[in-house]
Amino acid sequence: MSLAERIEKVPIFSGLERKDLDAVAQAFREVSFSPGETIIKDSDRSPGFYVMLEGAAEARRGGEAVASLKPGEFFGELVALGFQRQRTADVVAVERCTCIVAGQQALQSLISRHGVVGRQILGEIRKRYAGEGQA
Repeated sequence: MSLAERIEKVPIFSGLERKDLDAVAQAFREVSFSPGETIIKDSDRSPGFYVMLEGAAEARRGGEAVASLKPGEFFGELVALGFQRQRTADVVAVERCTCIVAGQQALQSLISRHGVVGRQILGEIRKRYAGEGQA
């Protein structure tokens, strides 16, 4: 099964046409992590945007779990899009997991060249933060 076929049911990419899924698959690469392996490190400046395909991970601050991540969820978007300069938490695999990751340039190129994909990704990110900062 191709990467485009594997990601078509992932919420952030659902509803995209095949040509758009192919563009996403070209921009991202697949990576796997073992239990206990750090996926991203707090204070790191690497600009990868991750989408979990399989497995489970935790976001941790000061060694304490602050969020659980499961298939279909994404992380690293604020640094990848340039809204933050560095990571604010560790993300650690709690079981074997597979993610797709795009670097900052690949992500920004994807968003600028494929408007439908850009609107989809940014719309999902917007949904995540829509309620923050409101009383």
